[in-house]
Amino acid sequence: MSLRILHVLDHSLPLHSGYSFRTLAILREQRALGWQTVHLTTPKQGAGDALCEEVDGWLFHRTPSAPRCGLLQQMRLTAARLQLVV
Repeated sequence: MSLRILHVLDHSLPLHSGYSFRTLAILREQRALGWQTVHLTTPKQGAGDALCEEVDGWLFHRTPSAPRCGLLQQMRLTAARLQLVV
């Protein structure tokens, strides 16, 4: 049985940042080891209608945001989305 790893990310591709590029490098290494990775972004990813998005062959599960969403609400939204994804 292969190892399964959940990554909960503030943001990811297609946004370009050091954070997203470092994450991608980690994901590549984990996949090279034969590990299964699952990727969920928090509401900090920003606006978007899709609950899942494939970018460069990587599937990212998205957590939709809400208007005037504070930190506690972001955590609640992310927890609810985790229940659906995992």
